[in-house]
Amino acid sequence: MNIKLHILNTNGKLTGVEKIIQDSFDQAIPTIIQAIPVDNVDVVCYESIIRAIPHVGFGGYSLTSNIVMITVNSQFEGLSESLQQNLKRTLAHEFYHCLRHYAHDTKQTLLSALINEGLADHFALEITQLPTEKWDMALTPGQSKGLISRASKEFNNHNYNHTAWFFGSKELNIPHWTGYSLGFAMVGEYLKKHPESKPSNLYQIPAENFLLD
Repeated sequence: MNIKLHILNTNGKLTGVEKIIQDSFDQAIPTIIQAIPVDNVDVVCYESIIRAIPHVGFGGYSLTSNIVMITVNSQFEGLSESLQQNLKRTLAHEFYHCLRHYAHDTKQTLLSALINEGLADHFALEITQLPTEKWDMALTPGQSKGLISRASKEFNNHNYNHTAWFFGSKELNIPHWTGYSLGFAMVGEYLKKHPESKPSNLYQIPAENFLLD
């Protein structure tokens, strides 16, 4: 296994949670690599209030298929507890992206983005058994129906508006977290129709396979 954690802390802002990050990382990795064949990944943890998820206190993104970034809001109240409870989920999510080569340095269609996010979140649930996150079920049934119809027109578009579809746009009337919720629902429907499957063995399945009649 060649997976390494790098905590950037020259400013000292992560000193109070550095051990918690390391311990949570050490506990999470064996479970994740037992489930999926991910390897050769550097995990870089750094302090960033802006890039952290507001209600979690930290966030993550896959910079490349071999680099995962973890952003931490050092001022978040309850940060230690949140890291202990949720870092494994975030690592599972981002490592799944690495395995499917879904990262900031790759160009995707909207369909690919939806399915990759949905698969990563379902895999995180498989690994952690935690409740769903807010972004997984952020839409009403009525909203989902209308928005999936709109999204379908852009499924093959490599130049879709990622910010609008995943983080919302008042101008385009797209609610916050729409892409995450649509992708989570699409993968959920696939899993219902294929009960023998689980996210950990779907990492090689093309996004198009999740389009159900």
